[in-house]
Amino acid sequence: MITKPTKKITPTPPADVDVLLGPQDIQGWLKISRPTFYRWLGMKTFPSHDAMAGCRPRWKRSSVQAWIDAGGTKPVK
Repeated sequence: MITKPTKKITPTPPADVDVLLGPQDIQGWLKISRPTFYRWLGMKTFPSHDAMAGCRPRWKRSSVQAWIDAGGTKPVK
């Protein structure tokens, strides 16, 4: 009997879980290019990271959503 390989399913975390997002996750969510994302970081229009995973910056989903709700690309103080 030949079995098909099973498809790997990544579960979506519940809405109340504040997951950490990497740059690629944020770029995909906001549908922006990598240069745009890093330009926003350099211009300080995007919030600073919330955590580090090794040497990789991570942002809380709630932080990015709060930034969006506050108007997005306006300069962050």
